[in-house]
Amino acid sequence: MEGQWTIKWVAGGNSKLEQVQFHRNALNRHTAALPFFPGLATITVSDGTGGSDIKVSGTGFDCLYVYSSYNENQFAWTYKRGEGGCPPSAKFLRVSLPRTDIARTDTGVLECDRLAASPLDSRRPIGIPGIPMEKIDASEAVRACQDDLNSHPNNPRIAFQRARALVKAGSPAELSEATRLYRLAAEQGYTSAQRNLADLYRDGSGGLQQNDYEAARLYRLAADRGNAGAQYSLGYMYDTGRGVPKDDREAVHFYELAVEQGDAGAHANLGGMYANGRGVPKDDRETVRLYRVAANQGNAAGQRRLGFMYESGRGVVKDEREAARLYEGAAEQGDAVARTNLAVLYEGGRGVTQNYEEAARLYRRAAEQKDARAQYRLGIFYENGRGGLPKNDREAARLYGLAANQGNQAAQAALTRLNSEDHPGAHTQPLPATVPAVASSAQTLSAKDDPQSAASAQSNLGVTTGALEIKNTADRVGTNNEWKWTAYMTGPPEQIAKIHCVRYTLHPTFPDPVREVCGTSDLKHPFALSASGWGTFNLRGRILFKDGSSSELTHFLKF
Repeated sequence: MEGQWTIKWVAGGNSKLEQVQFHRNALNRHTAALPFFPGLATITVSDGTGGSDIKVSGTGFDCLYVYSSYNENQFAWTYKRGEGGCPPSAKFLRVSLPRTDIARTDTGVLECDRLAASPLDSRRPIGIPGIPMEKIDASEAVRACQDDLNSHPNNPRIAFQRARALVKAGSPAELSEATRLYRLAAEQGYTSAQRNLADLYRDGSGGLQQNDYEAARLYRLAADRGNAGAQYSLGYMYDTGRGVPKDDREAVHFYELAVEQGDAGAHANLGGMYANGRGVPKDDRETVRLYRVAANQGNAAGQRRLGFMYESGRGVVKDEREAARLYEGAAEQGDAVARTNLAVLYEGGRGVTQNYEEAARLYRRAAEQKDARAQYRLGIFYENGRGGLPKNDREAARLYGLAANQGNQAAQAALTRLNSEDHPGAHTQPLPATVPAVASSAQTLSAKDDPQSAASAQSNLGVTTGALEIKNTADRVGTNNEWKWTAYMTGPPEQIAKIHCVRYTLHPTFPDPVREVCGTSDLKHPFALSASGWGTFNLRGRILFKDGSSSELTHFLKF
């Protein structure tokens, strides 16, 4: 908080602005003459981060304020309790840029800025719009950014932008160097680098072991300094319980912070919270409003979800033509669920002219992205020779099997039926009534499409864990309440046989908290991991299947 700020005092419907100079006199403690208190005020920050509560005290006043919002150039607090005429709220607007923002103006505009600046980076030079990752000319950007980094070796902005160019280039060596540069810029407080490095830890990419705890830590660093993307991502971590305890209210809080800055993904995910009444009261109209903002920004999840609302008539007048238009917008961006939804409409001739060939094309595209409903529906097309596809029970069974492995019950029933018949190549009868020829997207999607987009995307990847579980044994060691425990996989043998490795994520206090177990010779405790410690925690396991897909499980250790 050092430096000059404009203080906005809000009280009794009136507000006034005055400039104040802050001086630091102790750890997390600052002094200043505030316009709404007599004499010199001491401001104590609870933990030194952007989300801190503050205590403002001095002669005749002692006021506690709780965190309301924060970004790099603004603090805001709301009065909680105290005495001495405390105003109900206070907002501090920075006049001079913090030292960590010098990178925006210290070098002028460089060639690296023109070729690799991120449109989401608030510290890119003024007048530089930024370039999306997919449009970066990797060879030109890598060369230019290296030249600029040689001239400005301590500039975190250039390190961050060269990392982006290397990620676009994509070779293992280039990804490893990108990770190093992201870390270098992140350690200098560059929030966009903190956010991108967190993404690498979350996904286990860039040569890093997957580590949700480290991802959440980095997201928080950037979120507390106002990075909208990090606020959105930290909200998602609370939404799904990755790296932090699952907490709907905290998820809503961080989504709202990102929404205030116009983040499209946060609009879509906050809409999902209102759709399901998680952390906020259920409100279909607010859901539609938020989805519409995201959709109007071209966000695929927002388009798909708003389409779902129109198809099902939730919060809007039912309109299948509008639903088809929105699904198409998301499908063109590669959204697998939107492709399946649109295919269902083409198959049934709802909102569009009936077209089995187009339905088959869309089902195939979505099935290639491992969408279980698309795999199942495409299986039906092959079983019946529909949509210009040849009648092929073997291919139908393969597709039913892929969908069944993800927990699709209709596909499981269809596969059982095929396997039970004596002549699988001789089907001429229509499908039984329990397997509807055309299911409404609104009927089959509600449980899958209303959750947040990132969660929906995860549910479409790989084999579902189904009956697989993580369990553990535990034995007390000595008299110090220390326990030795062993975590292992349980489940049907045919499911265990599909596992290649299990990547366990332990509590971050463990050395090497991410540990991978591959192969197993212990049939009683397959993929076992042993360790010792004093406390319980949520153990996360990423199941890596032999077909290249993956799923996740969480197990609370029991002693």
